[in-house]
Amino acid sequence: MRNRNENQKGFSLIEMMIASMVLMIGVISVGSLIGYAISSNFSSKNNTIATAAAERQMEQLRSLSFNSLVAGGNTLDGSGNITFTGSAVSGYSATVSLTDSDQIGKTVSYDVRWNITSVNGLKKITVAARRSGGTFRLQQAPAQLISIKVP
Repeated sequence: MRNRNENQKGFSLIEMMIASMVLMIGVISVGSLIGYAISSNFSSKNNTIATAAAERQMEQLRSLSFNSLVAGGNTLDGSGNITFTGSAVSGYSATVSLTDSDQIGKTVSYDVRWNITSVNGLKKITVAARRSGGTFRLQQAPAQLISIKVP
């Protein structure tokens, strides 16, 4: 057998425990980062779909003649944003349903609301959309678009 040199030392049990703790902290950090990335991706997907639904409705309203746009619609708050509290105003709202957008066999609905106001002889069209129904824990501010229509 060889005699152990005093300058050669191996890992002690304490050093192994510290290294394991550092590794565990790193793994837990990466795990939480993955969870955050998944929820952010889900949120971004919902924003994209809501924006597409609002754009579609905006294009339909912009294709109408100036005189057929009747002022009215859903309530605007002090900042000019459409509010989603209360019921939607009939004739100034729509529901867009998508099947299989989250899970196969599941249908997701988006609430689209708009408001038309007359401003200095012009028509201001405000359209907003957001995911509706259920206990959607990642509910964000609605996607909103504004356009001006001239006579």
